Amino acid sequence: MSLVLRGGAVHNDNSNAANGIHTSCISGNSAPVGSGVYTDTPNFDATNNWWGAADGPSEAGGGSGDGVDDYVLFTPFITTGCPH
Repeated sequence: MSLVLRGGAVHNDNSNAANGIHTSCISGNSAPVGSGVYTDTPNFDATNNWWGAADGPSEAGGGSGDGVDDYVLFTPFITTGCPH
């Protein structure tokens, strides 16, 4: 059995997750898949976050910040730096 690492900052595998993550700094994390946020739940709300780059998250996000998978809702996102 091989170990697959997903979600360097957040790994959501709960189909009942309703709140998501907002107004946070998701930056500098690492994982082979979803270096920022990985979820098994469609439409996981991770809007209004700083992803470590002004062009947003990488992987499914298409930017150059921490990555997200296809199920993560990431727009709108913060473009001017960490809010804290």
